[in-house]
Amino acid sequence: ARDGSGRRNFLETLNINYESLVCASQVHGSRIAYISEADKGRGAVSADTALANTDGLITNVRNLPLAIFTADCLGVFLYDPIKHAIGLIHAGWRGRKAGIVSKAVESMQGKFKTNPADLVVGFRKKKKKCCYQVGEEFKDYFAGGLLKIGNHYYLDLAAVVKAQLLKKKVRSKY
Repeated sequence: ARDGSGRRNFLETLNINYESLVCASQVHGSRIAYISEADKGRGAVSADTALANTDGLITNVRNLPLAIFTADCLGVFLYDPIKHAIGLIHAGWRGRKAGIVSKAVESMQGKFKTNPADLVVGFRKKKKKCCYQVGEEFKDYFAGGLLKIGNHYYLDLAAVVKAQLLKKKVRSKY
C-alpha cells in the first residue's frame, strides 16, 4: 500500500518497530552508507527521508532494521559473525560494474575490522532464470558471468557477484 501499511504490518508480525526501519533511495550506484543509531527511521515512512543515492547499507548497531529493495537486481546480504556487523547491497549490473560489492566488503573491513574470510554471504534469489538478456557491449563490462545463447547475451548477476567476492577473499558458500 502507498501509505506504508503493508510494510508496517509485515514488520509488526516480526516484532520489529517499522518506525525504526532504515531504507535507501537506490540509484543503481555504488555508494555504501554506514548506518548509526542516529539514522533510525530514515525512509521508514516516506521515501523523502531515505538515504539519498545509496545502494548499500552497513551497520554493527544491534536491533536496527535495514531494508533494500530489488526487482531484477540481486540482493546481497553480508554478515560478519565475529564483529556482529551486517551489510545489505542492492547489486544490479550498474552497481556491480562500479564495484559495489567490493566497496561493501572494503567498508566493512575499514569500519568494523571485518576479515573477508569470516563473512557469511546470502543472495536474494530471483524466481526467474538465473540470467537476463543484455547487449553485446556487456563483454566489455564483465570478464565472467556472461553467457551467449544463440545470437543473444545473458548476464548472470550472481556469478558476477560471486567472482567479485572471491577476489576480495570472501570464502563463504553462496
